[in-house]
Amino acid sequence: MKKLKMLSCLLVLVFSFQYYVCASGDNLGVRSTLFQKSVSNLKETDIFKNILEKTNSTPVECGIMATFNTSSGKEKVVDEIFKVLMRYSECNKKVWRNNKIYCIEFNGYYAEGYVEGVENENYNIITVNITRKSSQYKLQDLKSMVDRSLGDRKEKCKYFEYVKAKTQKQDVSSVNSEVKNILKCYGTSDIKTIALEEGYTSTAYTHKYEPIQSVTGLIDFNYAVVKYDTGTYIIMGTPEIMVTY
Repeated sequence: MKKLKMLSCLLVLVFSFQYYVCASGDNLGVRSTLFQKSVSNLKETDIFKNILEKTNSTPVECGIMATFNTSSGKEKVVDEIFKVLMRYSECNKKVWRNNKIYCIEFNGYYAEGYVEGVENENYNIITVNITRKSSQYKLQDLKSMVDRSLGDRKEKCKYFEYVKAKTQKQDVSSVNSEVKNILKCYGTSDIKTIALEEGYTSTAYTHKYEPIQSVTGLIDFNYAVVKYDTGTYIIMGTPEIMVTY
């Protein structure tokens, strides 16, 4: 009788342990799934747009620059890209050429910029640069236009993106801290800030964009908060700001 009771107790313990392991495994699975979703959501987050919204800033202009190397003829590649890029937009264009450079500059209702091919020893460097001045956030639209014009070439491109926006606040120190705190919420690391005469400039590693190597480490995001006669502005770029400020 005692042996039967001991056996019963042992079976209860075994089943209880199995249930605990299964339950723990399920919980770990849920936590793992939530973590994967969190990482996925972070990668899909538009940091530019979030900073604009949370700082109550209005876009002034935004731009995309894509560059890649090719062994194909520069004029042929530039013409092909430009034809697709401005397929649905009327624009004025100017063509510049010499022995080393072939460039089409354009200026239209929706956007302006250039497509350029530069000879460099055994290959050509192709650059697509497009800018839109608007109070609406159109960075992703520009990115889609550039991607469409590049076709399969986009896989080997290096991209630079930027947004310039005007904020309602006048205190550059306060705005700079606000942007820094927003970036920290997305797990950004290595935020380094330098004071300028008219504001601040900072570099950071958001782990979201293709990084470049700086003297102090990897960076993939660059922003500045500056004050001009016309107001206070936030300029953001990845991996670095490609316009003067």
